[in-house]
Amino acid sequence: MSNSEQNKKNKRIPTRQQASCKKAVKSIFSTLSILIALLYSFTQSHAATYYSGATGALNLASSWWSARNGTGTHPSNFNGSDIFQIINNTTPTLTGNWNLGSGASVVLGDSSSSITFVIPNNYWMQGQITVTTGATLDVKNNNCPTINSCQIGSTVEFSGSSSQTIAVTSYYNLTVNNSNGIDLGTRSADTVRGTLNFISGSLTLNTSRLVLTGNVTGMNGTNCFTGNSGGTGTGPDVFILSSGAAGTIYFDQSTFNNSDRIDSFLVGPGSSVIIGNRFTIRSDYVFNGTV
Repeated sequence: MSNSEQNKKNKRIPTRQQASCKKAVKSIFSTLSILIALLYSFTQSHAATYYSGATGALNLASSWWSARNGTGTHPSNFNGSDIFQIINNTTPTLTGNWNLGSGASVVLGDSSSSITFVIPNNYWMQGQITVTTGATLDVKNNNCPTINSCQIGSTVEFSGSSSQTIAVTSYYNLTVNNSNGIDLGTRSADTVRGTLNFISGSLTLNTSRLVLTGNVTGMNGTNCFTGNSGGTGTGPDVFILSSGAAGTIYFDQSTFNNSDRIDSFLVGPGSSVIIGNRFTIRSDYVFNGTV
């Protein structure tokens, strides 16, 4: 066979090395495609943290920065899964409605600084918020954001000008400061782990269970619990559980066997409770502490 004929044959029939090389290249491209897709997915889903500046409206993206010191870049919007940490201003107040996407969340404070964030009567915040140690969330609007968690030493205050139904969560310090009262609504349980403090107004227990593992302060004949006349087993319940918890509690006296009525009452070991006025227990009571 001549050299020219042999060369033609080599061109027509790929060698094993050529086939193996093509297969390897194809595999590499396939792997790269997967890696690029994963990288894109990670980039899209990875949450960035933005920090509020010393000034600026919190409901505007231009008031948020990628660096804690108020420099860097702004978020494009509030619709992703980013975290927005309110710092650099110790008394921020909403100056416009603030709507966050379902994946976004707000962190109030830095777990060490004192800061009070006010949601006023005329503007609302819709989204999730965490209240850190030393921070206070003051809610005046009837629409309360979703409170993810309340760290030790945090405070949530309800101080609206009309009756408010409070958010479902485990509070640390909870302050009642609404002359028209606040309402627990109809849910399974709310817990106050620190101090339940009354400045003004009543706390309507509705059909909920209120679990207190800290102290109660500021209660009197007006700043009091309001029960209901529902049937046995429908609540409300008051459980004072913590060792060392103490306070004087009062109930609404406006309607006998109604506004002063609860389903169950429990005082745990080590607790010391003073009953300031009359109330009715329709079902169960357990006194393991001092009453």
